[in-house]
Amino acid sequence: MSDHAPTPPLLEIISKLVPSRQRHEWLSEWRGEFAHISAERRRSSWFGMRRNLDAIEDALRLRLRRACRDHSGTSRGALWQDIRYGLRALWRRPGYSAGVIVTLALGIGANTAIFSVVNGVLFHRLPYAEPDRLVMLWGDASARGIDLVVGSPPADFLEWRESTRSFVELAALRNGNVGLLDLGEPVVPLTHFVTVNYFDLLGVQAALGRTFAPEDESGDRTVILSHGIWLRVFGGDVRIIGVKVLFDEQPHVVVG
Repeated sequence: MSDHAPTPPLLEIISKLVPSRQRHEWLSEWRGEFAHISAERRRSSWFGMRRNLDAIEDALRLRLRRACRDHSGTSRGALWQDIRYGLRALWRRPGYSAGVIVTLALGIGANTAIFSVVNGVLFHRLPYAEPDRLVMLWGDASARGIDLVVGSPPADFLEWRESTRSFVELAALRNGNVGLLDLGEPVVPLTHFVTVNYFDLLGVQAALGRTFAPEDESGDRTVILSHGIWLRVFGGDVRIIGVKVLFDEQPHVVVG
């Protein structure tokens, strides 16, 4: 008895995306791939869906590569013929058609999400001065038995700032939440507690007012509003600069 699994019908449909000259070889390779999957994994719907997504990605890559090499009308005609053939095959098998549509939707959605992150992080420069020279530091607390470290103690930051010779400047950031309490209904925006040199290090200026200054360390409590909070909560009022607002029952002067 052969230990090879039958070719999944969905694989036959996916193969219509592959250029006709490469389709036979592509099908042979993927038949072998599915044949060597263990019986336990074949019964896993999640594993099967993942392998189908891999097959779709591979087929699309071959199709796009062929299209990039040949922009002639013959290539476009062959592509349109393959698409029509694939649509007829899907129409004859409505059950598998639903599987193809769901699989494609998941694949396209996942790839879109990944590309959005890669495009925003790798292809577009961060909106800071000299972003390629920015780094973020964390402490190592493994000696204290802590594997997951999300920050560093203030003492570590002060020691780094005093002793480092590798960085032009260091600034500290801590995330938190505080409540705006004098607006009728409480608003709890995401809040960043930063050292006064934070915006200078990033090379960012305030759109209105100013950023933090050394005197803010010892004077009144000060706050800089994000553009979104300024518009959503304060209606974009330019007179907000210098106004005191309550954050967690403590008055803070809006400086920017």
